[in-house]
Amino acid sequence: MEQSLILRLPEDILVFHVVKYLELKDIKNLFLTCKQLNRSLNCPTVWHVIYMKTFAEAQDENYSFEMFYKWGPAMYKQRKHSVLKLFGSNSFGRLGCTRETYNNSKYEIVNGQRRYYGTFQMTSQSGYADISAGGFSFEILGIDGTLSFTGYDWHGRLGRIAPGLKGERIGTIQAARPRNPINTVQALYWKTLPRFTAVSSGRAHFLALDSDNNLWTWDDGHVLLYGEHLTLWDGIIDKEIKGKILKIRAGWNLNSCMVAGVGIVVWSYRTVNNSLTKAYVRILPRTNENYIFDYVLLESAVIMIDRHGILEKIDFSGLNLDEISSENVHLPPTVVLDQFMSYIKTNGSSRFIRLSGCYETFAVISEGDDVLIGKRGRMQFKLPLIMASLKQKSIITVAAGDYHFLALDNKGQVYSWGRESMANNCLGLGKLTTILSKGIGYMDGKDLVVPDPQPIQVSGRVLAIAAAGWHSALIVAPNAPDSDNS
Repeated sequence: MEQSLILRLPEDILVFHVVKYLELKDIKNLFLTCKQLNRSLNCPTVWHVIYMKTFAEAQDENYSFEMFYKWGPAMYKQRKHSVLKLFGSNSFGRLGCTRETYNNSKYEIVNGQRRYYGTFQMTSQSGYADISAGGFSFEILGIDGTLSFTGYDWHGRLGRIAPGLKGERIGTIQAARPRNPINTVQALYWKTLPRFTAVSSGRAHFLALDSDNNLWTWDDGHVLLYGEHLTLWDGIIDKEIKGKILKIRAGWNLNSCMVAGVGIVVWSYRTVNNSLTKAYVRILPRTNENYIFDYVLLESAVIMIDRHGILEKIDFSGLNLDEISSENVHLPPTVVLDQFMSYIKTNGSSRFIRLSGCYETFAVISEGDDVLIGKRGRMQFKLPLIMASLKQKSIITVAAGDYHFLALDNKGQVYSWGRESMANNCLGLGKLTTILSKGIGYMDGKDLVVPDPQPIQVSGRVLAIAAAGWHSALIVAPNAPDSDNS
């Protein structure tokens, strides 16, 4: 009998380029077709696509999360009953707890000062779908499509909110703080609250996408809860950009998304005219879904994995980012990060498959389980930092904060390393005295530095991670009563 045409496809074509165009029922049927397809499709990349498609297509309040995932891996069903664990500095209410609760949590005396090392837990009846870390808050996506943020505000009361309204220069922001450090967002001029399906955080702003392909932004320091509905606008040809939004990526002080058939668009400002909020975007050439598999937006660079698993960058440093959407700003060329590629090929791998990043740092994972870090200070991202201790640990994602990292393996174990500014507990490793006595970290002035990844002790299976400057978070499916919470 002649072999089916789909079985003749190389596995990477099937996993990376075919599945994302299929409907959910068709993906499920492929799993059930034969052992070869079941084996090829049973990988994190495909399950991520399934998760996003399922969540995005949930249209009514009676939607059962388990209805679809009862035939899939247990980790996706566990999100329905997950909890949030947050740790680090609670400045601006980042951890979602009041000052009184934080001050009554676990602490030790170091040099005559209190160092808080407690872990704070949040629960939700609907469960947690995803979490994103901004400079002053967490943005939390519920399985029911709600979107919340921690903190008394998400912008740190900065004088300049970017990428916000064009020309806006705010002094001391006078927007009133809510009483609670956990708030559910709302949508301006919308009759009903949208069902959000994705969220991404920058330093002092965040983006969200809803199930109807509407893009939303929170970037105005005067308006805390209400998001603005964005229209993507090509200012060079003065025309709206339409198409399905495939990915959203907020950068440190820029915004971006990938539009089907168009590519990655980046913007530094928006305007409001007759209730139409336009994001004036710049289209990055040769970046549509046929060329680019995934990307992250940093402070002033885009790091990308192309469809062949090759790592590339477009570096905006030196440009006027306030005018990046203008035709007068000439975009730099796309550059292959050769030393990253050379390393994995030398070690038996041929492509990169996962990417994350924040501020001036990114993390990338190869198909051979290599974890590499790129930093602007290391030859403008060109020289990789090799995380040898994470090799063959089956790391599925890395969360890069400003100066620290979390890594999650496929068994739900999380590792942390890097710099804790003012020893603020964003690494989640417990007492400072214990860390120092074990020799896994050292003090650099008032900062704690842990150079090598260390396991975080968590009761339960970690499903997702997030990190930013002074704070970290885990989505956890608990398997036993937890006793480490404040």
